[in-house]
Amino acid sequence: MGTGPAYPPFSDAKMVVPGVATQLVELVLQGLDYQVEMRRQPWNRLMREARNLELAAIYPYVVTPERAKDFLASDPLFHIKLRFFGLADDGRDWDLGSAEQPVRLCRPNGYALNEDLRPYLQHHEEIQWIRPNSLESCFLMLERGRVDLIPINLATGRYTIKRTFDTPPSIRTIELFEDDATLHLLVPKARPGAEALLERFNRELARVKLSPAGKRIYEQVDQFLSQEPLIPQ
Repeated sequence: MGTGPAYPPFSDAKMVVPGVATQLVELVLQGLDYQVEMRRQPWNRLMREARNLELAAIYPYVVTPERAKDFLASDPLFHIKLRFFGLADDGRDWDLGSAEQPVRLCRPNGYALNEDLRPYLQHHEEIQWIRPNSLESCFLMLERGRVDLIPINLATGRYTIKRTFDTPPSIRTIELFEDDATLHLLVPKARPGAEALLERFNRELARVKLSPAGKRIYEQVDQFLSQEPLIPQ
């Protein structure tokens, strides 16, 4: 089974506890009495190895039409709030539906583009995608004026800002496009017994969500999102 190196607070090698999604998945696997070898490597490599049946499952992923062709998705592990992050003193009134306004968007390699955002951008001819290997790089480039906006979920964006900067620049969430999505464990459709595996996983996931240990995991995310904003809103 595999997960990625940097998607805090859900899965992240640099955290003392390696992410709330990892905690949740491990609880589910313990309840199923599964012995699992966990790999942590780049998101695109995880996807490739899972398609080649080198991994039984990968997490946490947003489901896209491309991924749905090859993978079955678990019930939601977490709900996430998608936002745009930009500099507070930028001064521009962003309208991503306008084909005339150039914009540089930063999305790390392996991060999916939200499906509801795609039609919003399809007629925009002046979008330049910047694709570094990490979200930290996106925020450093934002600080230096090399990118304009970063589409990312609120929890991951806030956590990354806090970890990247000793003194954060003035960053805000911009109300261009707000949407919610869900994170899932993905199982390759070509894997023998994939549907049965996912059925067992979902049944145990439902039990874990109601357990004291499961509730503590979700409280970690809720507590983080209910803190005083790290950035101006």
